[in-house]
Parts: sequence; structure tokens; C-alpha cells
Amino acid sequence: MRSRLLAGLRRLVAALFAEPLQSLRAEQRKLREGQTEMRLLLRRLEEAVSSRSSGASGDGKPRKAGGATSRVPLIVEAAPAGETSPPAVSTVPPQIAVLDACPVCGHGVYTQVCEYNKFFLLDHCPDDASARYDYAMCHRCGVTFARRRPIGERYQYLVDRFEETIGRVTAGEAMHGRLTSRPTLTDAQRAELQARAAGGVFVSEHLGVPGSQQLPALFRDRMGNSHHIELLTSLLALRSPRVLELRPRFGAIGAGLKRAWQADVWGLPLFENQQLLNREVYGHRVDQLLDYDDFSIPYEGQFDLVVANHIITHAVRPKQVLSTLASRLNDGGYAYFYNEPDDAEFLDENQSMFNVLNAFHLQTFDRPSLLRALGAFGFEPVFVAHDRGNLVVLARLARGHESLTPMSEAAVAERLAKYSVARDMAILRVPERRRPVFADEWPKIVERAFLAGRIEMGSDGKPRVKRAAEAPAED
Repeated sequence: MRSRLLAGLRRLVAALFAEPLQSLRAEQRKLREGQTEMRLLLRRLEEAVSSRSSGASGDGKPRKAGGATSRVPLIVEAAPAGETSPPAVSTVPPQIAVLDACPVCGHGVYTQVCEYNKFFLLDHCPDDASARYDYAMCHRCGVTFARRRPIGERYQYLVDRFEETIGRVTAGEAMHGRLTSRPTLTDAQRAELQARAAGGVFVSEHLGVPGSQQLPALFRDRMGNSHHIELLTSLLALRSPRVLELRPRFGAIGAGLKRAWQADVWGLPLFENQQLLNREVYGHRVDQLLDYDDFSIPYEGQFDLVVANHIITHAVRPKQVLSTLASRLNDGGYAYFYNEPDDAEFLDENQSMFNVLNAFHLQTFDRPSLLRALGAFGFEPVFVAHDRGNLVVLARLARGHESLTPMSEAAVAERLAKYSVARDMAILRVPERRRPVFADEWPKIVERAFLAGRIEMGSDGKPRVKRAAEAPAED
């Protein structure tokens, strides 16, 4: 009986999607016919860019800014087969690292779970290779990582176009954004930012000070980060600690710790505007900027507390980040990680995996995976919670007690099954111009989603993804 029912459903799905599939397959044939020519053209363009790039030395070895040789293998590849946009002349630096092991725990067994990042959905994309990250899940720690990732000058290229890269603005639009959204500043912008910040954080509305003569972002930062100060000062009792903030926004957390503990606050902001405001408004020591690609702490001495904002998700070399933090904290010191996205956002909450994983999301994890990763470097959890969907972890460094209990086979299978469903649902949500990439597997994806009750057929014969409240609950 069940086999006849499944056969009938397959015939129904095939009938409903016969015409759309014919169109998709026709588009795919066109793509395949031009594939060889596209690869040859892209290879010639990459060779031309590479020869002009200051990131390559005369001996052909990859170089980082400042002349140091990269520690991540450099492999420059043509765009993967199946891309839908033609190659265009580009000045994007070519450096892409391709990993053969987990960048957190070093384990070499993993399963690919997602090919694309958010660039796949956007109209603007630096080049064909930018959208392909080949995310894989480690079978030991459970962290999902981008096997293909930008490094060196290519990574810096994306940072310099931060708002475009994460999809907040279209190409070129970021140049017209607010002063607090600019990664770099001109002399005139720097002077304006200093003048507007001089009024301080609390500029009362009843005074009628025009917005152009104040900086409301300082007040929003103070209020928006006050819960982090509440958490830290409630759980810890430190006296005049030396604190390092990684990627502070405008300095509110460090300022709160100064008031509560008389903390000596140092920082590594991501952008120049944040560096200026941390220094001018709060007097924090922020002599250097954060380098996600080749992380280091360019200040002398040890620290009692590290406050790290959105660090592990973005780190090009997360093992280097965590080992450096462990070496620069006093034994028994603390690390506070916040704004680390939980992959439940797309595994359990019906969001598109392609849309959530922007080009800076090089690692993603759930709570157990993140705690395994931290434990491997001696960080023992003190307090773990979720804040607006993101993971928050306060951990204590127990040097000499590094440990990582590998995932069980059952846990690996369960997590991979969730990723399989999330990929199917992300594909069903892609715009029609991207669907030819998945033409071969489209019928099976539709069938799986239909039988599981995750989609329904619209009046136009096209699948409609059910809202979270409509979809059946998982067992």
C-alpha cells in the first residue's frame, strides 16, 4: 500500500513540475555548453590579476601584506561548474585557501553540507568564486567550516567592502553611508566624527541638539550592550583587571568595566571609526586594528579577561585565535564570547542556510560544538546562554586541562540529517534565476519536502515553503 502511495505521489510531483523542469534543464544545457569557454576565460583573467597583484612575489609564492608568507595553503581555482553568472573582468585578489581538515580541531573526517554562501543569492558578487565556500561538518568537534575561504589580500578586499559583502547595501552604495558605517575615513570625516563625539554619550532630546552635531550611535551602543556588563559584573568579581576587547563597537562594554572594576581596557577594533571613538570617548588603548586573517595580540603582557565579539565565526584561522587567547590569558583568567550565531537559525528555525551564511561566516556551530571547540584549548564553561539567537559563553581558562570529547556516531548522523533538510529548504527558496544549478536534483528535493510536509503546492503549480508554524514538528 505504501509503495503504491509513494509511486502515485512521485507521478503527481512529476506532472506538476514537468514544464518548470524542462525550462530548468534547458538552461542547464546552455550553461554546460559554455562551461569550457568560461573556465578558460576565467583562468586567463586570474593569471592576469595574479601577475599584477602585489600579493604574489617573483617566485610565485603567496605573500601576505608586509611580506610574510601565508601559513594557509594558497590554491587559486577557477569557478566551480554550475555557476550561473558569466565571468567578468575583476580586480578581486585571487587568494583562496582550500582546507583538507577542520580548522578548529584539525580532524580530517568531515562531510560537505552546503556549497554556497549568501553571495549566491545577491545580484552583486565580486567574482564567480566568491559564492562557493563548500561548507563541511567536522565529525569530531561538530563545527561546520568553509573549506574554501578567502585569505590575505582577498579577505581584506571583502573587509574593505564590509557592508556590500554581508548584503546590507549594493555595490558602491556603502560610500554614501553613515560615518559610523565606514571602514576607513578621510581627514574631513575623521574631524567631523571627533566633533560630533565631543558632546558625549548622553545628549538629551530636550536640548534640541541637531543630529548633525551629535552622535546618537554612542547612546545606542551604550544601551544595547548594557546587558553584557550586567552579566559580567554579576558573575565575576575582578579588581583592577587588565581587559582586552576584541572587535568592540564604540567602547560601551569596556567603559562599563572601567566603572565597575577600575579595569585597564585595551582593544582591537575592526574599523578606523570604531578605533577613533573608543579612544576619543572612553580613553581605551586601541593602537591596532583586529586582523581576522592572521590574528595576534600586538600588546605586551597578560590579560585577566578577554571580551570577544563575533570572533570565532569570522576567524580565517580559528585555531590560531583560540591558542593565542589561551596563551595571553592569565591561568584562571576568563574569556567572554558573544554574538556567535547558533546554526539553529537555519537548522531548526526555518531560515535559508544560503541567506544566513554570509561571506564572513567561515565557521558555524551549535552549543555543544562550540563548547567542544573551546574545551580543546582549555576553556571551561562558567555560563552559557542565548542572547537574541546568538550564543553567549563565559569561560574560564584551565591551562593543562585541554580536552575534547568527540561526537558520537549517532550525534554526527543526527546533525548531518538536519543539514540535509536545511540544504533542501534553502534550494527551494532560491530565486528562479539560480534554480538551473540544481536542475538535476530538483525533483528529488521537491519530493522529499512534499512528503515531509514542509511544502505545499500553490495554485500556480509551484511549491510554496510552509511557514514555521505551518510545518510539522520534528520528532
